[in-house]
Amino acid sequence: SDEALSFADKRIGETIRRTGAKLIIFDPLTSYIGEDISINLANEVRSRMNYLIDVAKETGCAVVIVGHMNKMSGAKALYRSLGSIDVVGSARSCLLIGSSPDDPSKRIMAVQKCNLAEKGKAIEFSIDSGKVSFLRQVDVTADELVNAFSSAGKRTNTKLEKAKEVLACMLTDGPKLQRDVMA
Repeated sequence: SDEALSFADKRIGETIRRTGAKLIIFDPLTSYIGEDISINLANEVRSRMNYLIDVAKETGCAVVIVGHMNKMSGAKALYRSLGSIDVVGSARSCLLIGSSPDDPSKRIMAVQKCNLAEKGKAIEFSIDSGKVSFLRQVDVTADELVNAFSSAGKRTNTKLEKAKEVLACMLTDGPKLQRDVMA
Protein backbone atom coordinates (compact mmCIF):
# COMPACT_ATOMS: atom_id res chain seq x y z
CA SER A 1 0.00 0.00 0.00
CA ASP A 2 1.11 3.58 -0.67
CA GLU A 3 -0.62 4.78 2.49
CA ALA A 4 1.81 6.20 5.09
CA LEU A 5 2.40 4.00 8.11
CA SER A 6 1.71 5.34 11.61
CA PHE A 7 1.91 3.77 15.06
CA ALA A 8 -1.88 3.23 15.10
CA ASP A 9 -1.87 1.39 11.76
CA LYS A 10 -3.44 -2.09 11.97
CA ARG A 11 -0.93 -3.33 9.36
CA ILE A 12 1.76 -3.30 12.07
CA GLY A 13 -0.03 -5.86 14.23
CA GLU A 14 -1.04 -7.94 11.22
CA THR A 15 2.54 -8.09 9.95
CA ILE A 16 4.00 -8.96 13.37
CA ARG A 17 1.46 -11.76 13.83
CA ARG A 18 1.94 -13.09 10.27
CA THR A 19 5.74 -13.11 10.40
CA GLY A 20 6.29 -13.87 14.09
CA ALA A 21 8.60 -10.84 14.28
CA LYS A 22 10.43 -10.43 17.58
CA LEU A 23 11.72 -6.90 16.91
CA ILE A 24 10.40 -3.92 15.00
CA ILE A 25 12.30 -0.63 14.64
CA PHE A 26 10.76 2.73 13.76
CA ASP A 27 13.30 5.36 12.68
CA PRO A 28 12.67 8.20 13.24
CA LEU A 29 9.72 8.68 15.56
CA THR A 30 8.46 11.72 13.65
CA SER A 31 7.93 9.68 10.48
CA TYR A 32 5.46 7.33 12.20
CA ILE A 33 3.63 9.43 14.80
CA GLY A 34 1.14 10.48 12.10
CA GLU A 35 0.41 13.74 10.38
CA ASP A 36 -3.02 14.10 11.98
CA ILE A 37 -1.76 14.68 15.52
CA SER A 38 0.57 17.09 17.30
CA ILE A 39 3.67 15.41 18.72
CA ASN A 40 3.64 18.07 21.45
CA LEU A 41 0.20 17.21 22.86
CA ALA A 42 0.29 14.47 25.50
CA ASN A 43 -3.30 13.27 25.02
CA GLU A 44 -2.78 12.85 21.27
CA VAL A 45 0.61 11.15 21.60
CA ARG A 46 -0.54 8.70 24.27
CA SER A 47 -3.60 7.63 22.29
CA ARG A 48 -1.46 7.13 19.18
CA MET A 49 1.05 4.98 21.10
CA ASN A 50 -1.60 2.80 22.81
CA TYR A 51 -2.19 0.54 19.79
CA LEU A 52 1.54 -0.10 19.42
CA ILE A 53 1.85 -0.84 23.15
CA ASP A 54 -1.08 -3.29 23.00
CA VAL A 55 0.40 -5.12 19.99
CA ALA A 56 3.80 -5.39 21.71
CA LYS A 57 2.19 -6.83 24.86
CA GLU A 58 0.05 -9.28 22.90
CA THR A 59 2.78 -10.57 20.57
CA GLY A 60 5.91 -10.20 22.71
CA CYS A 61 7.54 -8.25 19.89
CA ALA A 62 10.08 -5.69 21.09
CA VAL A 63 9.45 -2.21 19.72
CA VAL A 64 12.38 0.18 19.26
CA ILE A 65 11.61 3.78 18.36
CA VAL A 66 14.48 6.07 17.42
CA GLY A 67 13.84 9.65 18.41
CA HIS A 68 15.82 12.84 18.51
CA MET A 69 16.39 15.39 21.25
CA ASN A 70 15.08 18.91 21.36
CA LYS A 71 17.52 21.79 21.81
CA MET A 72 16.53 22.70 25.36
CA SER A 73 19.96 22.58 27.00
CA GLY A 74 20.03 22.51 30.76
CA ALA A 75 16.90 20.37 31.03
CA LYS A 76 16.80 16.89 32.53
CA ALA A 77 17.33 14.12 29.98
CA LEU A 78 13.72 13.00 30.41
CA TYR A 79 12.51 16.32 28.98
CA ARG A 80 14.98 16.45 26.09
CA SER A 81 13.05 14.03 23.87
CA LEU A 82 11.37 15.66 20.92
CA GLY A 83 7.66 16.23 21.48
CA SER A 84 5.42 15.49 24.43
CA ILE A 85 6.77 13.85 27.58
CA ASP A 86 4.30 11.04 26.77
CA VAL A 87 6.66 9.85 24.02
CA VAL A 88 9.04 8.80 26.81
CA GLY A 89 6.23 8.23 29.31
CA SER A 90 4.64 5.49 27.22
CA ALA A 91 7.91 3.56 26.87
CA ARG A 92 9.16 0.98 29.35
CA SER A 93 12.80 1.82 28.71
CA CYS A 94 14.63 4.69 27.02
CA LEU A 95 18.29 4.84 26.14
CA LEU A 96 20.07 8.03 25.24
CA ILE A 97 23.15 8.20 23.02
CA GLY A 98 25.45 11.19 22.90
CA SER A 99 29.04 12.19 22.32
CA SER A 100 31.50 11.42 25.09
CA PRO A 101 32.41 14.60 27.00
CA ASP A 102 35.99 13.30 27.24
CA ASP A 103 36.40 12.19 23.61
CA PRO A 104 33.82 13.41 21.05
CA SER A 105 34.93 10.66 18.62
CA LYS A 106 33.33 8.16 21.02
CA ARG A 107 29.70 7.77 22.04
CA ILE A 108 28.03 6.99 25.34
CA MET A 109 24.76 5.13 25.75
CA ALA A 110 23.05 5.95 29.06
CA VAL A 111 19.74 4.85 30.55
CA GLN A 112 17.27 7.72 30.34
CA LYS A 113 14.34 5.77 31.77
CA CYS A 114 13.82 2.17 32.84
CA ASN A 115 10.89 0.77 34.74
CA LEU A 116 11.54 -2.90 34.01
CA ALA A 117 14.78 -3.34 35.95
CA GLU A 118 17.51 -1.39 37.74
CA LYS A 119 19.29 1.21 35.66
CA GLY A 120 22.60 -0.13 34.46
CA LYS A 121 25.78 1.87 34.00
CA ALA A 122 26.36 3.89 30.87
CA ILE A 123 28.46 2.28 28.15
CA GLU A 124 31.09 4.04 26.08
CA PHE A 125 31.42 2.74 22.52
CA SER A 126 32.99 3.59 19.19
CA ILE A 127 31.93 3.08 15.62
CA ASP A 128 34.60 2.29 13.04
CA SER A 129 33.71 1.34 9.45
CA GLY A 130 30.18 0.46 10.57
CA LYS A 131 31.40 -1.81 13.39
CA VAL A 132 30.28 -0.98 16.93
CA SER A 133 32.81 -1.72 19.66
CA PHE A 134 31.68 -1.53 23.28
CA LEU A 135 34.66 -0.13 25.18
CA ARG A 136 33.80 0.19 28.86
CA GLN A 137 31.21 1.07 31.45
CA VAL A 138 31.34 4.69 32.57
CA ASP A 139 29.88 6.66 35.47
CA VAL A 140 27.83 9.14 33.43
CA THR A 141 24.10 9.68 33.84
CA ALA A 142 21.76 10.59 31.00
CA ASP A 143 21.32 14.05 32.57
CA GLU A 144 25.08 14.61 32.65
CA LEU A 145 25.44 13.39 29.08
CA VAL A 146 22.82 15.73 27.57
CA ASN A 147 24.10 18.73 29.47
CA ALA A 148 27.84 18.24 28.89
CA PHE A 149 27.84 20.31 25.71
CA SER A 150 26.01 23.40 24.46
CA SER A 151 24.17 23.34 21.14
CA ALA A 152 27.29 24.94 19.61
CA GLY A 153 29.33 21.87 20.57
CA LYS A 154 31.21 23.64 23.37
CA ARG A 155 31.35 22.44 26.93
CA THR A 156 28.80 24.33 29.03
CA ASN A 157 30.25 25.92 32.12
CA THR A 158 27.86 28.37 33.67
CA LYS A 159 24.24 28.53 34.74
CA LEU A 160 23.93 31.76 32.74
CA GLU A 161 24.96 29.99 29.50
CA LYS A 162 22.43 27.23 30.19
CA ALA A 163 19.69 29.77 30.97
CA LYS A 164 20.39 31.64 27.71
CA GLU A 165 20.16 28.42 25.70
CA VAL A 166 16.91 27.34 27.39
CA LEU A 167 15.31 30.74 26.77
CA ALA A 168 16.51 30.87 23.16
CA CYS A 169 15.03 27.42 22.53
CA MET A 170 11.72 28.27 24.21
CA LEU A 171 11.34 31.45 22.15
CA THR A 172 12.19 30.00 18.72
CA ASP A 173 8.49 29.89 17.83
CA GLY A 174 7.91 33.50 18.87
CA PRO A 175 7.01 35.43 22.02
CA LYS A 176 5.64 33.61 25.07
CA LEU A 177 3.88 34.83 28.19
CA GLN A 178 6.19 35.19 31.20
CA ARG A 179 4.09 32.77 33.26
CA ASP A 180 4.45 30.12 30.52
CA VAL A 181 8.22 30.60 30.39
CA MET A 182 8.47 30.34 34.17
CA ALA A 183 6.34 27.18 34.21
